[in-house]
Amino acid sequence: MNGMNKHNYQILNTIATGSTAVLYKAIQTSLDRKVVIKKLHSHLTSDAEFTKRFELEAKAAASLDHENIVRIIDSGAVEGNYFIIMEYIDGLSLQEFIERNCQINENIALLITHEICMGLDHAHQRGIIHRDIKPANIMITRDGIVKITDFGLAKLKDIQVAQTNTNTLLGTPLYMSPEQAIGERLDGRSDIFSLGTICYEMLTGKQPFFGNNYAAVIENIISSTVKPLSKEAEVSRTTNSIVMKALSRQPGKRFRSAGEMANNIEASLGHDTIFSSRRILKNFAFGESKTTASETIKSSTENKKKKKLLPLTAAAIIIMGLTAIGLNPEIATKISSTVKQVISQNPTLPAGNQLAAGNNGAIGTQIKIFDAKPDTTTTRMEKADSVKTEAPATQPDTTKVHSDAPDTATAGRNEQNTATEPIIEPEEIKAPVQKISTGYIDIHIKPEAAIFIDGKQRLFGSQLGPMSISAKRHTILIRRADYLDYSEIITIKRDELSKRRITLKKAMGKIDFSTQEGVKILIAGNLMGITPLNSPIVIESGQHTIKLIKKGYLSWENKVEVQSNKTLLLKVSLIPR
Repeated sequence: MNGMNKHNYQILNTIATGSTAVLYKAIQTSLDRKVVIKKLHSHLTSDAEFTKRFELEAKAAASLDHENIVRIIDSGAVEGNYFIIMEYIDGLSLQEFIERNCQINENIALLITHEICMGLDHAHQRGIIHRDIKPANIMITRDGIVKITDFGLAKLKDIQVAQTNTNTLLGTPLYMSPEQAIGERLDGRSDIFSLGTICYEMLTGKQPFFGNNYAAVIENIISSTVKPLSKEAEVSRTTNSIVMKALSRQPGKRFRSAGEMANNIEASLGHDTIFSSRRILKNFAFGESKTTASETIKSSTENKKKKKLLPLTAAAIIIMGLTAIGLNPEIATKISSTVKQVISQNPTLPAGNQLAAGNNGAIGTQIKIFDAKPDTTTTRMEKADSVKTEAPATQPDTTKVHSDAPDTATAGRNEQNTATEPIIEPEEIKAPVQKISTGYIDIHIKPEAAIFIDGKQRLFGSQLGPMSISAKRHTILIRRADYLDYSEIITIKRDELSKRRITLKKAMGKIDFSTQEGVKILIAGNLMGITPLNSPIVIESGQHTIKLIKKGYLSWENKVEVQSNKTLLLKVSLIPR
């Protein structure tokens, strides 16, 4: 690997060696950062199939841009050495995590599964299948981020299985899908099956298809029946349903997409828990005790409700009180905003600290706030109703709050009060300075659809952005009738542009037929079956041209509308010639 020095990479040590490649820990000297170099074994470089697969891995993985996928920095060949440069992950693998914990808390396991789903859905939307989802290929960073690594067996969907050696099975047997085990063509649902086996293992401490040898494992995957999760672990009915659906032997009975599986987990855990996943996983894996981290999940929703309740209630009371005594509503709102901000910094004020009341119980025009934090001149608000995230970062902000430090106009008055008891008067109050950290987002969609960010529809169209948005986590939802929803939790970084190129998938419906026996069914000119059918025909929702043909009968042809997630029954009696 001496040639790597020409590319500004200094090898530090060997991390691991696999059947096709060796991993090195290195320093990218030009940027002084740690990276991982994956180098194909030299004895394989003479094999055109292996090098071609390796190059496909690099191109496929480099096209992915998602927080739940390890980022590819560079790739190429130096002096006959084929390599990929990846970001270095400081953390532990899910395999190590499972070995350390044996059986993992239900909510923790679901959070990990949800994050893997999000990364897989991003890859599947771009036509890339991982093909080797297993605990060793999942990392948990010290920041609590779950990342999928080693797209070493990834393939574009339109590449034929025949391109690989006919006697070679790609993937790890314990986590293979049945269709992969028998060499059938794969799609994203194969990865969903593999993820189901991981989730089952996390919750039970057992691998669902374990066998004493390779052949036994393959036989178990193809033909054995997995015990329901609820029989092996104490889990909710919802969790049992999610995992067992992912483990369905028939791909058509699994989740249609990793995004759909993620949505089911999100509905089970709740948005607050999903948005707190980093903190929860960080505490569970590297910080707090298992019990404390698990209890954090249960209490997170309740704590957030408590934190929101006091500022909002106090604000409402102040506005009503100040308005009742005849104060200008605009000034009353500004006073309320300031008090709401102070309370949000210290929601549980010590006993005896009260809002000064007027003679008739109304809120007075002067409000004393005791034991306020010493510096309230700059406050960062993260409430959606306090910050407009779409405001450009360059927009000047000349507003400020009343400072604790006395000015010349109020020096005499402040001498009668302590430094922690400022008097806030209506005419002096202005909105607080907001130092908003922003990044940028650019979304392109095919076809046009409604774009929601954090639950709010921004537009119906094909492009949103580039636009500024607060630097934090956001939920993106793309929705169009007769298409599958696309959802993603995206982290916007300060001053960085995040691009999303999304092609929506058609939602599926079904057509069933009630007609004579032996009738050929053609849809858009393609033969789809001959009656009687074993099951309804699954087809994309929308309009289709149906033609029924049988020898000795007049053919029947018509256009029909298939609705998503519904079955259209066609009753047709062909007329003899």
